[in-house]
Amino acid sequence: ILTPENDENKLIALGERIRESIDTDPVSIKDQKISPELYIGATALDSNIADVSDALSVAKSACDYAWENEIQTLYIFARESRSLTGTRLDQKWTQELEDAIRENRLQLLYQPVVSIVGNSGDRYQVYTQLISKEGAKISVAELLPSIERSGVSSMLDRWVVATALSKLEENTDKNSESLFFIKLTTGALNDQQFTPWLEKQCASHNVNPFRLVFDMREESIVSHLKDARDFATRLQQLGCQIAIDAFGISQEPE
Repeated sequence: ILTPENDENKLIALGERIRESIDTDPVSIKDQKISPELYIGATALDSNIADVSDALSVAKSACDYAWENEIQTLYIFARESRSLTGTRLDQKWTQELEDAIRENRLQLLYQPVVSIVGNSGDRYQVYTQLISKEGAKISVAELLPSIERSGVSSMLDRWVVATALSKLEENTDKNSESLFFIKLTTGALNDQQFTPWLEKQCASHNVNPFRLVFDMREESIVSHLKDARDFATRLQQLGCQIAIDAFGISQEPE
């Protein structure tokens, strides 16, 4: 929720109204009634916030802190604690990712994509999902800001690509024209070893690189224009395809 309100008492009152609207009735699941616990965090959007990802990260830190400490009222993130808590949050999700890979708690989900020009062959957008130790399903996209700041994004990129290639290899006999659309982290743009590694992976899995379409976000391309251009050239020389994700969100997308 975005609100222009910045008075602490009014924010707490807003939190209470949210709590009242959600706490009215328990949730019924298979004849069992469950009363969900509600924890609310808030943060001010001021000059200390670097960008949207930082704002979301800090807001989530506030919510996590309220949950971990069972704070029943809306918890406002202390301005002087931002840097430290943000660092702890990055460390938390980095460790969670490393544990999930080691304990096989990462999954790939495949969403069909329809070709609007009638091209043959199946197309799938690849999404990554993390299963927490408690069994909760978490979209890895929510963790990307922390993962990228911590410098472990290359580990995630390689796991996603290697797992996707294994899936393509399994289905080659059924459909040799199927394509996977794979989102890479911003860190891949500066990873000089990614394309040599990818070439070896495609060869070992006997997968034509043309079946891989790598999504690069427009905002990442604009922010790292030279690196993105060089990276796209290396991928195309390998035989992969390139797509621009979220195109048109910048002020001058043309």
